[in-house]
Amino acid sequence: MKEQELREIIRREIRNALSEKVGGALKSRMGRLDKTQAMKMLRKVLSNKPATQQAEFVADLVKGLELKGNLSLLIKRIRQAN
Repeated sequence: MKEQELREIIRREIRNALSEKVGGALKSRMGRLDKTQAMKMLRKVLSNKPATQQAEFVADLVKGLELKGNLSLLIKRIRQAN
């Protein structure tokens, strides 16, 4: 699977999860987070990594958030896309 395809799968799955589970306040906070220097630097560093490392990072990040509900399917899809 190409790196671009993997990125699109990750974006789509995260968007789907967010649209189903996240209220307006959290979406607003995510928008503010995206504008921070740390997030910009993280995106830049990740863009230079192979798709497999990007997917593992995202899966570990989501897992580390300790969110309620069943996110194991999303993590499984991210890892299978490799």
